[in-house]
Amino acid sequence: MKNYNILFTIVFVLFLTNCSKDNPKISNKHIELKVKFFADSTDLKQGSAINYTDSSEGFPFKWQWTFEGGTPSSSTEQHPQNIIYNSLGEFSVKLVIKNAYGEDSLIKKGYIKVNKELKVPILETTPAFEINAKSAKSGGVVLDKGNGELLEVGVVWDTLPHPSTLKFHAISTLGNKEDFQIVLNNLKDDTKYFYRAYAKNNDGIGYGEQYYFTTPILDTCDFIETKFTDNRDGQVYRYTIIGGKKWMGDNLNYETDNSWCYSNRESNCEKYGRLYTIEAAKTACPQGWELPSSSDWDQLISSIGTHSGSQLMKKGEWQGAPATNNYCFSALPGGFKDIQKEAYNTMGYYGYWWTSTKGNDNKNLARNITYDNLEVLPFAYENNMALSVRCVKK
Repeated sequence: MKNYNILFTIVFVLFLTNCSKDNPKISNKHIELKVKFFADSTDLKQGSAINYTDSSEGFPFKWQWTFEGGTPSSSTEQHPQNIIYNSLGEFSVKLVIKNAYGEDSLIKKGYIKVNKELKVPILETTPAFEINAKSAKSGGVVLDKGNGELLEVGVVWDTLPHPSTLKFHAISTLGNKEDFQIVLNNLKDDTKYFYRAYAKNNDGIGYGEQYYFTTPILDTCDFIETKFTDNRDGQVYRYTIIGGKKWMGDNLNYETDNSWCYSNRESNCEKYGRLYTIEAAKTACPQGWELPSSSDWDQLISSIGTHSGSQLMKKGEWQGAPATNNYCFSALPGGFKDIQKEAYNTMGYYGYWWTSTKGNDNKNLARNITYDNLEVLPFAYENNMALSVRCVKK
């Protein structure tokens, strides 16, 4: 027994010697504490929850967390989960760790930032209408005002996608209604514009859907002041002088028997005039005016020279044809009616005008302008056709 006690003493002394802090083979860093932690998010919206992770060194076995502004406000878990922040502001987090050899602590001041949940207005964009070369109308419908009252509503537009209030915009008064309208002014002709409605509150700006439109080509001949009035129905027509003769600058729109609006739509008559049989055309012109002869058309074409068709075309109406309308004749692609088939054809592509001259085979002569030809072309038509009419001063 005595020998056993001596052996135990020798082993114990050797153990203490090897564990001495002076022994270079053994380190006690594994028991020194150093607090480290992080959150999975530090910039929160009001009412959000976050999780914490302890990454401390030194093998702690006790944790004491304090969450300023959090719910719960403390925890003894190593990795606290779902700490909720319902108040706005900047909040500190403290962690104290312990083990058998001591403790360490760390406070991160203003570590958690809680912001109000931003809620900008929600709205729809009203598709544009009444579009012309210089202006258009649009608007919006507010579906949700968001946080607080609306400060501003309107429409933004630009030649680039995703327009904002940083460039072109117009402001409207909403009043007690949920919808509003705006005039988009100072537009350029023949230009593509993107636009969308917007509404602003204290949290920011909300935008509606983006749409686009292209403004029509501006034709200055639309504003000529040389006009006359047809006393029969009070309609006003422009006129222009070409080759020494006075020509109407619009298609005739006087209603007679055997005349029609294209597709029987009144709006087509307002723009393109009526389509007449040759017999109706011979007597349809106003007093002091007459249906031009084939020679009248020849004289007109001769005074213009080459590319007479494109020089007579109204701008923006001929499927991209190079219309110049240099003489303010403002020719329109009004199409024609096949009377026997009760069919309308070629509006937007071709324009046809009767002459008073009869050609061979008892066919009446007419003139034709097409989107894919730069000249005025002669044609002979059967009497089952209804065409446009231009009148020339007697």
